[in-house]
Amino acid sequence: MKTVICKAPMRITLGGGSTDLPFYATKYGGFVVTTAIDKYVYVLVKDRFEKEIRFSYSQTEIVNEPNQIQHPIVRAVLKHYPYDYKEIATVSDMPSNSGLGSSGAFTVALVTALNENCNRKPNSIEENANHAYILEREAGEECGCQDHYISALGKTQCLMIDGKVKHEEIKLSKSVLNELQQSLVFFWIGGERRSTEILSSQRKNANIESMDLIKDVGYRVYDALKSGNLQKLGELQLAHWNAKKCTSSLISTERVNGLIQFGIKRGATGGKLLGAGGSGFIMFVCPSESVKAKLLGAFSLREVEFKMNVEGRTVKVLE
Repeated sequence: MKTVICKAPMRITLGGGSTDLPFYATKYGGFVVTTAIDKYVYVLVKDRFEKEIRFSYSQTEIVNEPNQIQHPIVRAVLKHYPYDYKEIATVSDMPSNSGLGSSGAFTVALVTALNENCNRKPNSIEENANHAYILEREAGEECGCQDHYISALGKTQCLMIDGKVKHEEIKLSKSVLNELQQSLVFFWIGGERRSTEILSSQRKNANIESMDLIKDVGYRVYDALKSGNLQKLGELQLAHWNAKKCTSSLISTERVNGLIQFGIKRGATGGKLLGAGGSGFIMFVCPSESVKAKLLGAFSLREVEFKMNVEGRTVKVLE
């Protein structure tokens, strides 16, 4: 019985986040700068001896056919594959719904593992990403394509979304990558939130002016990374956050805004909440190691270190 294990990375958005949402991208064009990180979703797929489908995640489902599965993404994906009584299991390095694109990474890993398990002709990386994106939308999830593409592609990418998705790897020199990673500090503020509700609110609110500002931040972050001049990165992250707050009342909270202001008063040049909003991880940009140390001493929050610019999804087959 062939066993397939796929590992797909999560991501951090550096600019233009939310402009990949279909309501905006199809009409105005999306532009996102995003980087894969060394936190992963793992999916195992193998043929099962018992004539049932068994799916293990935070709970375990054992069913006779795909439409009986409660998990919406797995239910939607398995309808496109000969399920033949599969054993599917998943684990993750980070909590779900925490702003790191774990849902997209999970879908990419699941599609990749099923393709290999079912002996389907390998898709290109772009086809894999797009297929995962379409199936997650089919499952009823409100999402853009960023998470799927960066998880499949890896590295640091600029995504240009206008009906189709074009991507450009932003090749960071070792010195720029070190400077970027050393300037950032991440804190876990706790809690989980359903991004679908927040993203749906953004679509219904459709604050195009604020979305245009977010896209402009994406262009400026792209220029900064390409030129290796990260001096304005903090200001850009704060500008992104201030614009994003205006796209939905669900994105920010009094606590989150207070934490960001607390960090800025202690020397950070900018900060924002990662992902759709509400909770999860907060990121600060620090101009020096001394400011970073000051923040680490001031916050009673858990710091989580990320390495950026990692490879995209990988797959291993055990015969």
